Amino acid sequence: MSKWNLLRVAVTLTLIVGWVATTATETASELPIPELVKATEPTSAPSATKPNIAQQTAKNPTQSHAVSTVAISRTKAKWYFYGRVSIPEAKVRNRKIQRYFGSPGDKTGEAIDNLPAVSSPHGKWGGVDVGQVGSFFLEAHRTSAGGPFLGVPDLKKGQRIYITRRGVRYTYAVAYRIKTNYRSKASLKRHLAPVPGRLGTKATRPAIILETCATPEDNGAGLRWRDAQGNPTHRWGIVGFLIATKPVE
Repeated sequence: MSKWNLLRVAVTLTLIVGWVATTATETASELPIPELVKATEPTSAPSATKPNIAQQTAKNPTQSHAVSTVAISRTKAKWYFYGRVSIPEAKVRNRKIQRYFGSPGDKTGEAIDNLPAVSSPHGKWGGVDVGQVGSFFLEAHRTSAGGPFLGVPDLKKGQRIYITRRGVRYTYAVAYRIKTNYRSKASLKRHLAPVPGRLGTKATRPAIILETCATPEDNGAGLRWRDAQGNPTHRWGIVGFLIATKPVE
């Protein structure tokens, strides 16, 4: 083959290669762009494997405080939902009870009362479960946070207190009222006794005590002292005893 023919073949091949490359490029640019798909909730059950907080923190150090705070708040809850209380004559209707380990009038109880809700402390000092022999303790605000226990000090003997928990309704009947000086250890011991107000008496039946502040009475007597939580010197305790239980739906 002559040099002229070889040159013609080379030029022809170059033109063919260029055309193929151009066609391929144009074809690729015409491919449809995938649409963005919005994330949806998984239809299958989530994995039981717990997230590794240390790994999450290592990936994003700026989130370390938030992650650790969430973990602590979920694993060390200060209180939990216990049941509900209704006291018709005091206009208390189906109020949530939050149970916690502590003492009456402490910071945790005050935080619950400010929700507002009804707090139910228990500890080594006492505070049995509803329906048990001893004193089941409830407290709530009277003059703040909506005043859920505003009418409690005016309850009369025989009026009813209803506690609902885990499908059972417990009915207590009011028996008597006590007034406690929280600055007096002797007075406080009587208040927290298994039979409220009767220190030394053996408990033989389930009791309940509804505690709330005596702020209006203290103010009227010129007693302006308040503790760290803003509670006055004196508090009312309405004491009742269990008279019936029945299942509820």
